[in-house]
Order: sequence, then C-alpha cells, then structure tokens
Amino acid sequence: MTVTKSRWRKPTGRAALLVLAASLIPLPVSASESGPVKQTATTAKTSLQQAVAREAVRAAAETPLAPASASKQQQQRRADQSSGNGVMSFFKSRPGVIALSVMAVGTGYAIYSANHDRIVSPGRK
Repeated sequence: MTVTKSRWRKPTGRAALLVLAASLIPLPVSASESGPVKQTATTAKTSLQQAVAREAVRAAAETPLAPASASKQQQQRRADQSSGNGVMSFFKSRPGVIALSVMAVGTGYAIYSANHDRIVSPGRK
C-alpha cells in the first residue's frame, strides 16, 4: 500500500497553488514604469547632442595650435602604447610571472597524475 501525504494533491492545496500563481502574475506588470514612449526618444536625442558636443570639444583640443614638439611626443607615446614598447606587459610583471608559474605547475601535475594513475580500468588496458 502506498500512502502519499502531499498537500498539493487535495483540492484545497490546488486552490492555494492557483491563488499563489495568480497573485504573482501582476508583479512584473506593476514593476514596469508608466512613462510615455516619447520620453526615451528625447533622451536619445539629448544624449546624441551631448556626444556631438564632446567630440567637438575633443577635436578642438587636438588642433595644431599646440607646439610641434608636444604633438610629436604624443604621437611617439601612442606608437609606444600600440606596439607594447614602454608599457610593461602583464606577463612580465610580478603577478603575471606568478600566474604563469602556477599554470605551469598545475599543467605539470595534471600530466604527472595522468601518467601515474593507480586506478586501472579494463578499458585502459
């Protein structure tokens, strides 16, 4: 004989589950904002205008009014950063060396443990 004592199998349990599910349905609807759609369009337009203004200021700052030596220094600095010269690489720093050594030790141990495994299975023979 099988005795199952589950509340959800009784009619009152089913009704309680139905009421719980019905009460949770309107939660996402009530959480949404009730603002007009036009507001997002004006926000996008405003942010686009602000971006254009920032770019105009940035372009005005990079005009050739600066001395030639300063612009050459900036170009050299950009070239050094793009090629990796003058900027310390991660794997040359102390944390990078530690990370590489931990990875090498872990790989070595994995290879060692795979070759010296004491568990012998019939499929491996």
